[in-house]
Amino acid sequence: EDSQDELSDEEEEEEAAREPEPPAPPPEEEVVLFHDVRNKDLEGAARLESALKLARLLAKRDYEDARHVCMEMELALRNAKDILLSKPHLSVELAHVCEAYKGLGGAATIVYEELEADALQQPITAHSPYCYVLLDLADWRRRCGRAGQARRLVERAREVPLSMQDPRVFPRHYAWRFDSEPSVPHDSFRVQATYSLADLPISVMRPLPRAHRTCKCGGRAA
Repeated sequence: EDSQDELSDEEEEEEAAREPEPPAPPPEEEVVLFHDVRNKDLEGAARLESALKLARLLAKRDYEDARHVCMEMELALRNAKDILLSKPHLSVELAHVCEAYKGLGGAATIVYEELEADALQQPITAHSPYCYVLLDLADWRRRCGRAGQARRLVERAREVPLSMQDPRVFPRHYAWRFDSEPSVPHDSFRVQATYSLADLPISVMRPLPRAHRTCKCGGRAA
């Protein structure tokens, strides 16, 4: 009987080990950002910036650990679509971050669809907030296999006044890049300093004019 009891205890331990562990509570910073995204008393732009910060934090976590939090993120954006239109250029960055992470694909679709619907309704002027966003939406539609909708968005980007057209509209390629120039040489003319930006490997990935973007290195574009 004792041996049977021992076996049953071992079986219970094995069954308990097989049961999935409850998801770990999200870090404190994520909790604060979630609160900001849902807080309707804040301005839409502030809530959108919190959503972008939250997405970047989630993208650094393991998918299995962050799966439940990602579902909450998608639900939060679904219930706060109005904030996505406050700053379309930030919303595109949010969509890029979400699309690159397995658990936030649904959130990316919500952002892209909301921006596309509004962009197609807005008049095309030099002051349109979608001047530098239309081609991002076209690229997304192309990735989804919707070539017709992608062409429609590209044509709309070409209707923007020439002075404000996205440089990607023009079929030209430039060999020069921001990192094409050599860095400051280490010679007798170099001024030694404890801390110098000249020593940092800063790479500008997407230097679009008058567009509030961030590149892959985390620095802001010129």
